[in-house]
Amino acid sequence: MKERRPSILSYVGFRNLFLGQIVSQFGDTLYWIVFPWLVYEVTGSAGAVGITLAFEALPYVLLSWYAGAVVDRVDRRLVLIWSDIASAVLVTLFAAIVLFEPKPSLYLICSVVFLLGCVNVFAAPAKHASTPRLVPEERLIEANALNSYAQSSMPLIGFALGAGLLGLLNVFTPSLMYVAVFLFDAVTFAGSALFMAALPSIVPERDDERKAAWRETLEGLRFVRSNEVLFVSLLLAVGMHLFIAPFMPAYVIVAKDVFDGTTTTLAILEAGFFLGMVFGSLATMLWKPKAAGVAFSVALALAAIPIVPMGFVKEMWTFFILNLVCGLFVPLAQVPMNTLVQVITPDGYRGRVNSALSMMAAMVMPLGYLLSGALIAAVGLTGTFAVIGIGFGLTALLGLASPGFRSARLPEGDEPPAPEEPPSDTFFPPAEVQA
Repeated sequence: MKERRPSILSYVGFRNLFLGQIVSQFGDTLYWIVFPWLVYEVTGSAGAVGITLAFEALPYVLLSWYAGAVVDRVDRRLVLIWSDIASAVLVTLFAAIVLFEPKPSLYLICSVVFLLGCVNVFAAPAKHASTPRLVPEERLIEANALNSYAQSSMPLIGFALGAGLLGLLNVFTPSLMYVAVFLFDAVTFAGSALFMAALPSIVPERDDERKAAWRETLEGLRFVRSNEVLFVSLLLAVGMHLFIAPFMPAYVIVAKDVFDGTTTTLAILEAGFFLGMVFGSLATMLWKPKAAGVAFSVALALAAIPIVPMGFVKEMWTFFILNLVCGLFVPLAQVPMNTLVQVITPDGYRGRVNSALSMMAAMVMPLGYLLSGALIAAVGLTGTFAVIGIGFGLTALLGLASPGFRSARLPEGDEPPAPEEPPSDTFFPPAEVQA
């Protein structure tokens, strides 16, 4: 009789990482509903929304090289704990600022999001590099698909609250709505830190001599350049992020100006995309595509199809459905490619490789955010969504044009036995590191 395959959450270390991400993701959902809205209300400018988002992405350009080197040298568990604590402190301070100054200056807003970006630039590669150490390699795509599911389903719960509770707060106490959301986000960061503290030590597996950060960064970049699949993945990440950048400013304008809505309208529109991602993540967990390169390109091309019509839509629920269809294909593209990058990268390089991909992608994000206002002003919402859709399609073709990326496959292995739960008196039992 075939042995029953254990749940991916039976790996205790991964379970704690997963639960911590769920908690912080839930708080971030409400934050990213009201934050662009606050900027637009204070400034009345789509360009200002783009500028603010550019400042949030700027640390990836400035610090990714250093963050990757740090993540490949120190215990990644500590990086995750302290990044959550720092984020909680920063968001709490911002809540206090908004409490006493309901319409903060754009300079102050940009300063806060820049500092939050500086923290996240360390947390993101640490999470990416930690997952392969907590589950067997052949089950890594399941772990990544489950992470994608959580990142999609938590926003749906947040959007449901946003459509109800935030709408009610916005009617009676608009300024306190922002304060309440920012404080709640801070609490979720603190909760995530507790789960990160329950992780095992995740020290990078390397025994080479410690070098200056810039030298280690160059080593990581050379490693990416020497591997066709990683290099093409970098180019694809650049293409995706360049065309994703105008989405958020366009969302805000569609909700406020086209549909004459409020934060509730924005929450409903974004819920469509994340509902699609939930279904797409579940499909990825069930399908487990092995031809990762082909899966990325085909799924991204399919995601591009519903984007172009968004610019012509004048009815909110039609826009919602198009957004849902677009979101459906995003995990089918991202999860296999992210898993492929993790599998082919040695543990001692994972922080630097992930940071290199993030840095190159982030170099175009501020540009995309800054140009989004000008793009919307020049070609309107119809033209903007057309540019985004066509850009996605061209990026998909780039992936298929590379023989190495097109033929890249994920490993197939035997089903592992169920992991044993280690005895522990703690609420969150630590798991052994699994290479």
